[in-house]
Amino acid sequence: MQQELAKQTRNLEMEESWRIAEEALLEKQLDKLDELMTETGRLEGEMHRLEESVEAIRIENVKEQFLLEAQQVKMLGELQKIFPIQMISDDVWKIRDLSIHRDYSIVDDEKLSAALSYVAHLVFMMAKFLDVPLRYKILANGSRSAVQDVNVFYPLFKTRVDRERFEKACWLLERDVDCLCSVRGIVIESQVNGRQDTWNATYLPFCHQHPRHKVMYSHTHTHTHTHPYSLTLQKKRQPHLLHKINEIFCRTLHPQREFQREQENLRRRANQIKQREISSDFQQAIYR
Repeated sequence: MQQELAKQTRNLEMEESWRIAEEALLEKQLDKLDELMTETGRLEGEMHRLEESVEAIRIENVKEQFLLEAQQVKMLGELQKIFPIQMISDDVWKIRDLSIHRDYSIVDDEKLSAALSYVAHLVFMMAKFLDVPLRYKILANGSRSAVQDVNVFYPLFKTRVDRERFEKACWLLERDVDCLCSVRGIVIESQVNGRQDTWNATYLPFCHQHPRHKVMYSHTHTHTHTHPYSLTLQKKRQPHLLHKINEIFCRTLHPQREFQREQENLRRRANQIKQREISSDFQQAIYR
């Protein structure tokens, strides 16, 4: 009996020691848990402060972007007043009362040179104000302006100049206008050969993508006599040069008109689809 009692006593003592050890371990774990909760609270506070800081920076960037765009709109408005553009017909547009016809051969050389010099100066200033890097450098020098491709200068005037060099200068100038249209997301619908065509600035051959403005540029290329800067082909498939520039002005200075235009285009296309469906149903009814 005494032996059994002694054995039970020893078991109780061992269980007591284990209980004490478990309580000590539990206290240590609770201390670690308190430390983790304290650290978690601190990190959550820092994260909240970082989120507030990021939101403040985002709001500041939005404000700066708004002010920048407002300044760009203001400067483009001033440019539009300096270089007024007027549409005479699909083939003839005016800049500062000087006409530019699709067919450059029917325009007086000096007047054409002066008109193209206005266009070159206008495109140069628009690219500067909109912060768009042009692929081909424009040298605005009055009626003797030029466009630079690599290390070669191509004149924007016809007097005592090879015809192909002049045509290439015009082609390069239009490619710079295409860059501006691409940055502004311009898509133009025009009547070509009696049908409705949609043109946009994604036609830029020999291209890679500019990392900042997503403009298609080229690194290296070679030109031949069959190069697509042929003015005859160029002007059949694209809107007038001044038409594209005027669209940049309109859609930048009057964005609400662009919205209304898109709504009207959507309604017109919906009506065209509906008319085609009605015509198809009518033809099927006749054949039956």
